[in-house]
Amino acid sequence: MTAVSANRPTATTTVIRIRLFFSSYAPLFLLLALRLEDDVVRLVALFLGLVGLLDAARLVLWQPGRIGPSPYTIREVADHGSQVAGYLVAYLLPFLAITDPSASDLAAYALFLLIVAVIFVRSDMTEINPTLYLLGRRVVQIKTDEGWAGFAVVRGLPQAGDTLRAAHLDQGILVEVRR
Repeated sequence: MTAVSANRPTATTTVIRIRLFFSSYAPLFLLLALRLEDDVVRLVALFLGLVGLLDAARLVLWQPGRIGPSPYTIREVADHGSQVAGYLVAYLLPFLAITDPSASDLAAYALFLLIVAVIFVRSDMTEINPTLYLLGRRVVQIKTDEGWAGFAVVRGLPQAGDTLRAAHLDQGILVEVRR
């Protein structure tokens, strides 16, 4: 457990994590928009996918540059990117099976997403986000010489001793800023 996750999350942290969770499902919604047969459900899936993708871009590409980065010297890095394959199989594949879901199927999917959202927000699943990979980013756990511990959204895998120029997205997430 990181020092950040041991603290009670703020409302801002919870909102950011919900947005990151939603963005992590943007590719799924776009895939569903291609597969679903009902036009209304297809448009809803397309809308959710595009909103999730644009929000992720806003969170990690555009917003951090406006906040202003600070330098952080990295002491430790833990990359859990190898868990992405399990994430894709466990969470994305079940949604791609039915092309014409009934109302009860849609309700079950919504309930499933709600349960996964609660788990995502309250755990360290923040590290696994396919949309960030599509945007050329990855999420790693880091500890800094300054005593901060949490997640960092980065372009490449940093090493111990590297200096990371990053802005706080919230109390537990840094986003790399390159200029």
